[in-house]
Amino acid sequence: GLLACRGFHQQLLGNMAEAREDYDAALTLARRLGDERQRADILNLRGEMYAYQGELAEGLMELMDAHRRYEALGLESKGREVLARIANAYRRMGLYERAQGYFQELEHDYRELGDEEHLVDIHTQQGVLYAETGEYDRALPLMAEAELYYLGQQQDGMLAWSRIEMAGVLLKQGKTAQAMAKLEQVK
Repeated sequence: GLLACRGFHQQLLGNMAEAREDYDAALTLARRLGDERQRADILNLRGEMYAYQGELAEGLMELMDAHRRYEALGLESKGREVLARIANAYRRMGLYERAQGYFQELEHDYRELGDEEHLVDIHTQQGVLYAETGEYDRALPLMAEAELYYLGQQQDGMLAWSRIEMAGVLLKQGKTAQAMAKLEQVK
């Protein structure tokens, strides 16, 4: 666990080689110990790192392995978390229909659970997908929902991110003044 934690912090600092070393060492140790939960956690972290860095196939394989392990352990919440990462990997690969299928499944689950925070997160990811596919009229309301939620929760980092995403959509719609106003709010 400590190796995985250090790897994650190395990743946040941008030290990807060191992060990979820590994740590899943690995974080796978890295998030796037969600790399936730790294996799933490490595969989840390392898979997301790979996918974010553009190593999409490798990242997707590790995320799918983590998802299977969480499901086998009965950790449904962690399974949903990884499923969102899998959907994002598919989105990054340009496999929008597959990503959207996962997002819709997660949207249904979070709505059933009454989990507003995760529902807003899924909606923002769907908004990014719609923006990438040129469906700006579908993207904008989802980003606006996120903006209101993060404003109410006083989550400044996520609020700034949602406004930047909104500005990008507004620019693509030719609404330059509105986009600049969003960016001014972020500033």
